[in-house]
Amino acid sequence: RKAMALVLSASMLSQNCMVTTIGSETEEFATEVSVQNAEAEQQAAEDLELSLWYGFAYNNLDIYPAYYRSLEIMKPAEKNAKGCGAWYYRYSIALTYCGKPAEAMEYAEKAVTEEPTYPWGWLQAAKLRYHFGSTEGALQAIEEGLKLVPDDYEFLTLRKEIGLGYTLEQLEY
Repeated sequence: RKAMALVLSASMLSQNCMVTTIGSETEEFATEVSVQNAEAEQQAAEDLELSLWYGFAYNNLDIYPAYYRSLEIMKPAEKNAKGCGAWYYRYSIALTYCGKPAEAMEYAEKAVTEEPTYPWGWLQAAKLRYHFGSTEGALQAIEEGLKLVPDDYEFLTLRKEIGLGYTLEQLEY
């Protein structure tokens, strides 16, 4: 019986060591997976294409919580947005609807600076230039947009609404 107890004790001790080793390896693996997941999440958050799709989707829901969510989701990708007028335009739109027109103006101007061939940056710049008192700057932005998309309804409507003295809140497009 004593010999059997010694064998069982040795066996249990061996299993404890094995469990500790397996537990340690499992924890290391879990930590590694967790780090990889965090890196993947960060990479996804900074992905320009993904950010553009989220911005498009949330901005087009046309509800205030979605505009706020758009800002949260799009911000990490800003560091990769150089040269992408669409990113600055979409971010500017969300800022506008979140009641931050001054900041929206900065991003609208970046849209037309970074990618002057992206027409909708000009549309947003026109609205905000007008809002901040530069009717001439707004009309110039409309003309730049119309060079890119001749006879576009949104630009023509904006020009008409500016002529009628509409406020930023009243502008149709």
